[in-house]
Amino acid sequence: MAVSEGDLPYVKIVDWYGPLPLLVQGAGFRTFGVGLDTMVWMNIALTVVVLLLIHAIFGTLGNRMTGWLATVVFVCVFAFGHYSLVAITISSRRMFRRPPMGLRGFSC
Repeated sequence: MAVSEGDLPYVKIVDWYGPLPLLVQGAGFRTFGVGLDTMVWMNIALTVVVLLLIHAIFGTLGNRMTGWLATVVFVCVFAFGHYSLVAITISSRRMFRRPPMGLRGFSC
């Protein structure tokens, strides 16, 4: 990866998700070697750190329930939000597949 070789984000590298994941992955590649496993584990570690910070900040501003609720909302909306496209694609394939042979001429 170019970041592990010293390139800076937004100078020679175009990234749409912000510099933090890119820099964390670059540090991981430099430390542990370039590979998919390294990228996955660095992203998991970054997500855990962000979840702990969100829980601590919202737990301090409100109560423990507020901290847990903010953490759950972050996980559902932001941490795994990019999987919604996969779910939409799968459901649209089920919705638009052809009917069985016996029902092709039948309409309600």
